[in-house]
Amino acid sequence: MCTGLIKKAVLLSVFAFSICFAQDQQAQPGSGSFAAGGIAGERPWLGGSVKYWFTDNLAIDGVLGYRWNLHMQANLTYNLDKFFDFPKGEMRVFFGGGTWVDLPSGVEFGMQAKGGAEWFMPWARWGVFAEILPGINFLYPHRSDIFSGNIGARYYF
Repeated sequence: MCTGLIKKAVLLSVFAFSICFAQDQQAQPGSGSFAAGGIAGERPWLGGSVKYWFTDNLAIDGVLGYRWNLHMQANLTYNLDKFFDFPKGEMRVFFGGGTWVDLPSGVEFGMQAKGGAEWFMPWARWGVFAEILPGINFLYPHRSDIFSGNIGARYYF
């Protein structure tokens, strides 16, 4: 079962990156824009990611993925545009926080902070991001696996 999941993830990644390089328009994140894509890392190992922008700087994002069980998270982020010059495309730094939950065997939930950066490709409607998420597990606060990092990509519609 795990090998099939890995094959599907690889095929999806190849498909996503082939679409990425076939575009010629840069993503324009801002008020009312929506993005969807994939995410991989510590929490979750593999999953889907969506982001909706309320304003040019304030956004909410959500993740649905797999990490031993079903993993879900929702975060509110503040995005600093033009934080520093980037030679091609646009780089935004973001920070915020939210909550997460792991289901179904033995429910675990907690809160997390979030910080990272997202690069918007100049030739495509894609954003590639990296983030760190320190957090706390409300049911098992002694666990040491509450600091996670993720990478991912989202297509901006």
